[in-house]
Parts: sequence; structure tokens; C-alpha cells
Amino acid sequence: MAQCIGSKIKYFRMKKNMTLEELAEGIVSISYLSKIERNGVDSNAKIIKMLCDRLGIHPESIADSEVERLAWKWFKELLNEDLFAAHHTYMHIENQMEKLIDAKLNWLVEIHELYYFILSNQKQKAKKKYAYLEHAAPHFDELELFYWLKFSALYGKMNANYNLSFDLLLQAEQKIPISIANHQEELNDIYQKIALVALELYYTYHATVYAEKALAYYQNTYHLKRCAICHIIIAVGYHRMHDSKDALESFHFAKKIANNHNYTDILIDCDLQIGHYYLKKEETKEAIIYYMSSYQLSESRLTRAELEAAIGLMKSYFLQNQLDEAKVWYRRANDLVEKLEKETLYLVYEVKVYYYLIYGFDESFEELMIKEVLPYIEEREMYVFSVVYYRITADYYYQKRKYKVAADYYRQINKSLDEIMKRDNY
Repeated sequence: MAQCIGSKIKYFRMKKNMTLEELAEGIVSISYLSKIERNGVDSNAKIIKMLCDRLGIHPESIADSEVERLAWKWFKELLNEDLFAAHHTYMHIENQMEKLIDAKLNWLVEIHELYYFILSNQKQKAKKKYAYLEHAAPHFDELELFYWLKFSALYGKMNANYNLSFDLLLQAEQKIPISIANHQEELNDIYQKIALVALELYYTYHATVYAEKALAYYQNTYHLKRCAICHIIIAVGYHRMHDSKDALESFHFAKKIANNHNYTDILIDCDLQIGHYYLKKEETKEAIIYYMSSYQLSESRLTRAELEAAIGLMKSYFLQNQLDEAKVWYRRANDLVEKLEKETLYLVYEVKVYYYLIYGFDESFEELMIKEVLPYIEEREMYVFSVVYYRITADYYYQKRKYKVAADYYRQINKSLDEIMKRDNY
């Protein structure tokens, strides 16, 4: 995005929530100010100074190589997901936007701020920043567009819009500039993020292929934490392809790395995924062991992993027909639901639906499914969850002898499965 004094004036006017009329009053006409902001006219120095004085900025360019260095350092820290270091660097550049504009880095910093807010779980700030950047996006240059696609994809992931996230990450993969700093690191970061989102969507082929690409790079660069994440993705892929031996071997690799290097977050996720592995095989005793380990490691962190582990324990005890224990874990999961924010809404619905499975159905179940759960998953095209919830809804109507309604929902299950296969193989 080209930068000069007009762009600088427009940027700070918008930052201060000033209209063209408010800034122009007593200095120039609104139409003339608009031309200045579009860099469409050479204005005299006196007018520029008056406008800059009103905005509290300097009309001349302020060179500061240290601010430039800190900005690029911050970008690298965010790429490495080193939140502690990124927070420290951000404190130094947060109020240096005028210098960053003069260095033509302001939009890159603004776009990276979106990712910083996502990583640091500042959801309201991320929402506000996303809305602000969305208006500027049509004017981004090649590098800015790449980062915008990447970070808006991760914003979508944060809000459980996984299909949107997946599509944007694929676009980012295609748009990555050859000249970008840390090209291979950026590219393989995209590969891993595509794999993680594909895993959520049950696109097993995409998840496995992209994870294997990233794993080859991270093994060569000795990035062990990223290797462990790839092994978990690949393990889940093997399990979904009914290859239990290779699945357990990949889980073992991930756990070994996590244990050797004290990667607690990796251990939490690995034990959680192994719990899912055994639950799907209906080997509930083993599932409970791993869910419990994941829950204990994540307890009181108020994270999605803690909630997922509690839900896994609730489901495992339900399958064992140990309803008293299932109720204990339902209550714990429900307590977490009340403390976590709405980006985990599909997990919230999982807890609500299991209330009826554990405690018994009443008429409010139909209202929950038809007015809340099914519209939510259909809007987001969450086909894996739709398979589960269509089946539960179909079984409910079948038990009530509403066979025609039940049959409609059973048909929806096959449509969702077809959609998963079609999208994973395009």
C-alpha cells in the first residue's frame, strides 16, 4: 500500500474517528481534503502543517531504523508463537505508529496485531481489529494481502468458522510472496495450520498430506514442538483411516517429544486425542485414563482442552452406563461452559445435548435441536457434528414413532458424509 503524507493524514484521521468535515473545518474544503488523502494533489506546506497539527502528527517523515527493526523482530516472534517475547516487543512499538507509517510498515503491524490478539486470547480486541482491517483490505499490497488472508483465517478458526478458515488458508498458500522473509518457515507454518483446520473439518486426506509436508521441514530444522503437533495430526489421520498401529506409533512419537521437553500443552492435546481414539473404538476404560490425564494437566486453565476432556469423560461413563459418574462430569463440563466464551459454542451444544441422553428426554429437546443446534452447525457447514446430531435427532423421533421425520434426518446423515468425502478429495 503506497505511503505518503496523504495516506498518513487519512490513517490518523480514521484512528481518531474524525470525519472529513471535522478535520477540514477552517482549513480546506472537504473535497480538497479528500484529494489530499488520496495523494491526488500537491498541497502547499502550510495546509499540510495545519492538518497535521490538528491530528497531532509530524508533516515530515520520521526515520527510525530501531522501530523498523523491532517491527520485523515482532513479526518473527509471532510466527514462532513466542507470546512472551512478542508481548515484550509489542510494548515497545505499540505507540510508534507514526514512525511505522513513515517506514511503510503500518499496515503490516496492524495486520499482525490481529494475530497477536488471537494468540493472546483477546477476543474483543481481535473482533474490533478484524472489522477495522476488513475495510482496508481491498487496498493491501501483495505482502499485506498474504498476512491478511492468513490471520483472517485464524480469526475464523477462533470463531469456529472452520470452512471459511480452511478456504482462506488455501488462498494464503497460493498468495505467499516468493520474496517474503523466512519464506520456508512461513510456508510450512501455513501447511501446519491448514492441517489443523482440516482435522477439525474431518478432511482426513488434506490434514495428513499437509501435516506430512510440514513434518519433513520441521524435522530438518529440529523444531521439535512443531514435529510433535504434526505427529498428533498424522496419528488422528491414521486412526480415521482405521490404521490403529500407525496411529498409536505417531501418538507415541508426539508424547515422547512432549515428555522429554516438558511441552505441557502438547501432552494435554496428545492425551486428549488418544482419549478420542479409544472412545471411538468404544474402549472406554483406556479412554478414561487418557481423558483424565488431559483433564488433570489442563485443570483450572479454563481452556477448550479442559472442556473437551471433561466432555470425553462424560461420554465415556455414559457409554459404560455409569450414569452417576456421567452426571458428575456433565456438571463439571457445564460449569466450564458457563465460564468459557462463545467460540466453544459447538462444545456447549454437545454438553446440552448430552444432558438429555443422561437425564432423559422431554419436549425442550426438540426446541434445542431445531432452533439452536442444527441451524448453528448447518450455517457453519460442520458436517462431522451434523452427522452426530442428525443421528441423535433421528433416533429421538424414531423412539417417538415419528418414522417419517426420523427418516428425513437419517437421510441428512448420508448427505453430510457425502459432503465430507467430496470436499476432502477436491
